[in-house]
Amino acid sequence: MMAMVVCVSDFWVSTKMGDQTLNRDLLDYFDGEIVYCEETGDDSLNQQLSEICRSFEDEVSGSQKTDKSALNQLQLNRIQSLEDEGLVDSFFRMVYLLKEEQGPSFFLDLVLNFSRDARIVMGDMAKALFSESSVVDFDVLNQHCIKLKGSSACIGARKVSNVCDVFIQAVGKKSKDECLEALRNIEREYHDLQSKTESIMQLEKEIVSAESPQS
Repeated sequence: MMAMVVCVSDFWVSTKMGDQTLNRDLLDYFDGEIVYCEETGDDSLNQQLSEICRSFEDEVSGSQKTDKSALNQLQLNRIQSLEDEGLVDSFFRMVYLLKEEQGPSFFLDLVLNFSRDARIVMGDMAKALFSESSVVDFDVLNQHCIKLKGSSACIGARKVSNVCDVFIQAVGKKSKDECLEALRNIEREYHDLQSKTESIMQLEKEIVSAESPQS
């Protein structure tokens, strides 16, 4: 079969006859310009060129895997920093590592869902405390807080989970004032966690994108 021989920065690359595009990774790898093209019917040369192409593609693929590994290590370092601050516990890291079994977007989706659901529950708690009725339904408040504590504990949001315990104690005392104070503490810890995990979520989006089939 006739082959197209292309010289890119003094390296030979071959593509099938009629193919108007080169592997984009190879062009990026060589960071060069096409010097000239010619056709050849030499099967031996074609085979050699194909082997060169495969070798370069393997090297590019290895480089991409190294980049992904570096991103994952950077993410683990950031998670460790949160653990050192006491914002999260070991469950947060465990959830992150579960994506190896559950899929690349598992950790990202779980944390984003937690953030959304926590906002909704905190809103429901505030509504229950500031209802037009003079009577506070502490049973409903307890249910909301148990839900928030459960989801916080599942992803390892340690401080949020801990302040939920204080809220539950206030509910047991049927003290509206203590519940209000505890809710403010929950919201403060939640927003602190959101702020500290923002860079983690941005990096995780990069990691998920790098691990997607399109990459």
